[in-house]
Parts: sequence; C-alpha cells; structure tokens
Amino acid sequence: MIEELIAVSGAELVQSLGKVALLYRHNPKANPKLSNIARAENHHGRH
Repeated sequence: MIEELIAVSGAELVQSLGKVALLYRHNPKANPKLSNIARAENHHGRH
C-alpha cells in the first residue's frame, strides 16, 4: 500500500515503521517564511 501511495502522490518515502509511513513531497510554491525545508535549503552548505 505504501508503494501505491508513493506512486500516486509523487512523494518520496522518508521513513516507515510497520504500517506507518512518512512521505515528503516538494512544494514548488512553498512560502520560505513558513517552510522549514525552504529555509534549510539555503543554510548549512545545502544547494
């Protein structure tokens, strides 16, 4: 079932534990003031 969710949503599997899955899907319109991911991409040598 997790594989189906990934295929349909276009997300990436970050972690799974039993029947619980953590998925990540990039938001190209993310507000950098609200998004921890967008802020982290600009820090700590990440590109």
